Amino acid sequence: MLDEIFKKIGMGTMHVKMYIALLEGGPSPAGNLAKRAGIPRSSLYGILYDLAQKGLVVQSERQGVKIWYAEQPQKIQTILDKEIHTFEETKGNLETLLPTLQSKYRNDLVNPHFQFFEGKDGIKHVLNDILLYENIDTESFWPAREMIEVLGVDFLSQHNKKRIKRNIRIRSIWPEGRSKNESADTVKQNPFIGSGEAFKRLIRVAPKGIKSPMGYWAYKNKVAFVSSKNEGFGFIIQSADFRKLLQTQFEVLWQLSKPLIVNEKHTKSFFETSPQKARH
Repeated sequence: MLDEIFKKIGMGTMHVKMYIALLEGGPSPAGNLAKRAGIPRSSLYGILYDLAQKGLVVQSERQGVKIWYAEQPQKIQTILDKEIHTFEETKGNLETLLPTLQSKYRNDLVNPHFQFFEGKDGIKHVLNDILLYENIDTESFWPAREMIEVLGVDFLSQHNKKRIKRNIRIRSIWPEGRSKNESADTVKQNPFIGSGEAFKRLIRVAPKGIKSPMGYWAYKNKVAFVSSKNEGFGFIIQSADFRKLLQTQFEVLWQLSKPLIVNEKHTKSFFETSPQKARH
């Protein structure tokens, strides 16, 4: 666990070994430390210097011999607090600057391009790209049961909370399920799949015979595609023309599809644990 903490403040395994050796063994000259910590002498002073820069070790002198000793472990908490403060300050500066940077971004000059991702983490990256935006209308063709199998309930629940917070509205068409009541059962079992203003989502079920284990989500000038769990991949196409093509097809299918009636008693628990409850 200490390895992970040190990694967050820019240090590695050898730094941990050196710090632990000083904590356990007490003040020591550099020569003894190399042997005790199992670290090559060639790396010794560089590691001690790194630790000293962070304020985790201090050098003193006894009878002409340079001695190193560890600061108290509480110092690690102080360093982490400082790192967090710096990060939050930087994030605040970026949030102030972001509207200016966004105003300079020219969508009309972006050439169409394609990004491909594999595995569960890759597919999550595809879905998280949508959360880069806010205050937008989107459309999706979404085989809900398959997407839950691919991404998991926890990820999709958190994704929905972030989507709602960013005011990303969605009209979603669900293809015909594997059973007669699949759509209703899916909502009943997964409270994050609500419909209406609070969820910023409208759901319709496609006409009989329209099936697909793969889904897509169209937003801005992009379309994100997600495969079934069996194939495990996703990709993003950035193209204004392609987005318009799918949007045209979506509108036709939307008119042919039937609204999914969602019982609020099956979805109200989503907002009971969500920070958005107060807003919606």
